[in-house]
This record gives sequence, structure tokens and C-alpha cells, in this order.
Amino acid sequence: MILALSSCQSPDPVAKAKDRTLEPDERYLVEYYMKIIEFEKQLHENPELREEKRRELERGMDMVRIRNVLAKLENKPEGWLAIYKRINELQLRDLAKPSIETR
Repeated sequence: MILALSSCQSPDPVAKAKDRTLEPDERYLVEYYMKIIEFEKQLHENPELREEKRRELERGMDMVRIRNVLAKLENKPEGWLAIYKRINELQLRDLAKPSIETR
């Protein structure tokens, strides 16, 4: 009985890790990842622009922020859960947007 009551009161640690608010550098990592995904989509549409777009993407990258957040996540890997959740939300949002061809 006591075990059942305590399990009802204990928050699910996985849900808690997934639903936490991202820190600024984690949000930056997510935003940059989404830019990479967009870059890959554009490559299929226009391969001639590949090198130009790659350089543009690299110029906008703050490697210090990215290294800092990756080092932090290395020590606390459950932090990835919230990042993966946010990436998934953004990808689903983008899929729900009507494409230019369907408008």
C-alpha cells in the first residue's frame, strides 16, 4: 500500500527530463540542427548551391556554444531527452505546414 502511494506521488523522471525548459545554449543547438535539416532539403532542390550554402551555414555557427552544450550533455545525457523532444516538435510542425507545391 505504501509503495503504491509513493509511486503515485513520485514524478516520472523520464517525463520530467523530456518536459523541462531548454537552456539558451540547448535552444541554440536545436535551432542550428534545424538549419542543417533545412540545408539538406535545399541540397536536393538545388545541388549547385551546395558549397555556398554550406559556407553560409558554417559562418553562422557558434562552435563555442555548441561545444559547451555538448560537454554539459556528455555529463548529463538525460538532458538529450528534452532536446530530442523539441526537435521532434519542430519537425512535426514543419510537416504540418502546407508546402509551396500544395498551395
